[in-house]
Amino acid sequence: MYDNARQKITLTIIIFLMLISCFAGDTWMIWATFCIIALLLHVCDLMFMDENSFHYEPYYDNNARFTEPHY
Repeated sequence: MYDNARQKITLTIIIFLMLISCFAGDTWMIWATFCIIALLLHVCDLMFMDENSFHYEPYYDNNARFTEPHY
């Protein structure tokens, strides 16, 4: 499912932070916040950091060079 080593590392960090937040006692909310931040960074990594998954080009001429074969 995850080919990238960076994504596997972030999932490991998220699981580790979830375990810490479960057993943190009174400071569980702080650790849960760190876990949520790591989860959001992981989602952004899955959506935007892969080379083939998302390419944002606001100008049509530059976008046409990448997407249209007969430009």
